[in-house]
Amino acid sequence: MNNADSNFSLNIDINVDEPGWHTHLSNITDLIYDISYNTFNTLNCTKYLRNIEFSVTLINNEEIQLLNNTYRHRDKATNVLSFPVQDIDPENITNLAPHYLNFILLGDIIMALEVINEEAITQNKTFSSHFSHLLVHGILHLMGYTHDNDQTAEKMEKLEIAVLSNFGIQSPYMCNK
Repeated sequence: MNNADSNFSLNIDINVDEPGWHTHLSNITDLIYDISYNTFNTLNCTKYLRNIEFSVTLINNEEIQLLNNTYRHRDKATNVLSFPVQDIDPENITNLAPHYLNFILLGDIIMALEVINEEAITQNKTFSSHFSHLLVHGILHLMGYTHDNDQTAEKMEKLEIAVLSNFGIQSPYMCNK
């Protein structure tokens, strides 16, 4: 899919493996592309890369629990898993273009319907807002961002807040601070 910047192309392989997703988000594809493009634009990737590709798979709790147990050794469902294809240094994003010949394959983001819905209800958020936040979160992980310590977590949170504010979504961390 081409976006406003004619030199930048965003290709997302979207797999909706759990039909219930369509009940919560009637515009899944558009929302994923809009949030993703805005995230990469916020990171200045649209200036330095010509093509970014990754996948988003939308599943249920049972499937994500199996993946979480297999790859993270945590036998419970989680909201989002990110599987980067390679290690990227988020501090050197501008250096990606020459190294990757203006194309980068990032990896896979997998999201669980029931966990996200339960969290949205518990946190008094709309499903769409919470989904958008977790998609940004997953993309940032694919781009090498972490929340392993207070410093990296704060940087990641600021980026999430910046992207979400472009869609009129309040900071997901307001009640946590």
